[in-house]
Amino acid sequence: MPETAGLALDPRTVRPFLRRLFEGAGLCAEDAAVVSENLYEAEMRGVYSHGLSLAKDYVRRFASGGVNRAHRVRVIRETPALTLVDGDFAPGAVAGRRAMALCIAKAKQTGLAASAVYHGCHFGMAAFYSMMALGEDMIGVALCNSAVNTAVYGGAEAVMGSNPVSVAVPAGKRRPIVYDGGTSAATFNRILFYHREGSPIPEGWALDMRGEPTVSASEALSGTMLPFGGHKGSGVAVLVNILSAALSGAELFAALGGQEQKTGGVGFYFSALDVRQIRDLAEFKESIDTMIDRFKASPKRPGVDEIYLPGELEFIRRERHERHGLPVKRSVFEELRETAEAAGVRFDLNEQ
Repeated sequence: MPETAGLALDPRTVRPFLRRLFEGAGLCAEDAAVVSENLYEAEMRGVYSHGLSLAKDYVRRFASGGVNRAHRVRVIRETPALTLVDGDFAPGAVAGRRAMALCIAKAKQTGLAASAVYHGCHFGMAAFYSMMALGEDMIGVALCNSAVNTAVYGGAEAVMGSNPVSVAVPAGKRRPIVYDGGTSAATFNRILFYHREGSPIPEGWALDMRGEPTVSASEALSGTMLPFGGHKGSGVAVLVNILSAALSGAELFAALGGQEQKTGGVGFYFSALDVRQIRDLAEFKESIDTMIDRFKASPKRPGVDEIYLPGELEFIRRERHERHGLPVKRSVFEELRETAEAAGVRFDLNEQ
């Protein structure tokens, strides 16, 4: 999505504002801080569909009881390397961060650890969790079977979700490799973003309710999205369903809005791999740098100025936003103002 914005915000004012907004909707201070961090990082990295544009919907869910504000996220079963966590319908970022932290702690002892979560709510940006492993020089993985909105390859009915996948890999002198993408051609939130902007969606993203291809965002929202890459993306989505839902015992076919209605929740899967326990860390990082250098030095197609590796553009955007301000569309800015006023929360997002 192009960064056409109406103004640039001072990033330092965003997280405090979001925390107050979510506390006003009933979250405790600790949970509000975690959810705010998830949305803030998404916005800073240019993942606008999972950033500030979600704040209004989050406030509605929190205030209406769409998530369990008095949750008790707890470990149900564990071994030295594995953990099953009941998310207890807590905000997704809260349960997810807890589960990924358990993976990292266990991986320090076992080398490789995984956590599965059931009774999960909206995941947010998947890289938020996988990148937690980078601080420990580990490889992090984060998966989620989101609410159904995508057809399986060859089908015309939504039977699986956008099912985000993120893998974060530490590097040496180069930026880390951070893949973060859904298994649908576009996420539901991204199509919703196009719908709010009144813009057509690219071909190949969705079918209308009759099962016909469409470039209308409104028709896509009442129809079904398509997997990326045909049968390949569909196959990856099926695997995500297995690891995040079937493994944890979460709802296999969560309906849109299911997280709010607490029908069964979606499932998460996380893992952390401690590179030190399988290879010398410096050598591994040097290998990643060498690979990145070779990829970026490969011949470019006509019209391509530079080859970017997974996550590289997001790191560049974040650095630019820190220096020059966070670009926000005027419509999103006004929606935040209206949401704050309706909640009785001070609106003090400052321009930079």
